[in-house]
Amino acid sequence: MSPTGVDSQLRTIINGIKSYDTDSRQVVAVLSVYRDSLKQIFNTLEKSFSGIKSYLSAVNYFLQGKQIIYAENLNSINSLIQIRFEDDSLYNGLSALSSGERQIITLIYAATNMSKQQLVLIDEPEISLHIDWQRELLQKMSEQLPNHQIIACTHSPTVGADYEDCLQELNLKPTNKNNWYKDSDIEKIFEYLEDNSTENELEI
Repeated sequence: MSPTGVDSQLRTIINGIKSYDTDSRQVVAVLSVYRDSLKQIFNTLEKSFSGIKSYLSAVNYFLQGKQIIYAENLNSINSLIQIRFEDDSLYNGLSALSSGERQIITLIYAATNMSKQQLVLIDEPEISLHIDWQRELLQKMSEQLPNHQIIACTHSPTVGADYEDCLQELNLKPTNKNNWYKDSDIEKIFEYLEDNSTENELEI
């Protein structure tokens, strides 16, 4: 129920009390406090759920013939998340989704929960994604992370097709193994673990 609905019902109760009792100022004052408290609770919940609504809106943009919703009545089901199909049938959980749809859910969820970080790094986001989704993914992630920088490492030209000015080609060069830093103590530890013998003593 919205704050307006709560306010309307409480006002109806208050007016009813006033019509029967001329000395009802104390009761009216108490009900007014409850009304204000309910408004505050509703506004807090609305603010908390705004992030969830934004996330589900971004995810459902990619889904066809189905939508992900959060359960309104947890007393009748065991799952907080449900899938609603075009025929209004409901499925508890996410196991009915394809691997690509699950990938979308994971990527956008990760983006949504990285809001405290100014820089987000993503490696090969195109895995399991339909070619059309690859082009739209960065836009939806950016909507979840306004004023953040997203860097995606990808083998798919489609992922960055709408961001040609931001593309940077990387030419990887193999390194010389002889230049790798080796820690003798670490090597001894791995040798000891690989040997898996309690008879040998480790000397560091």
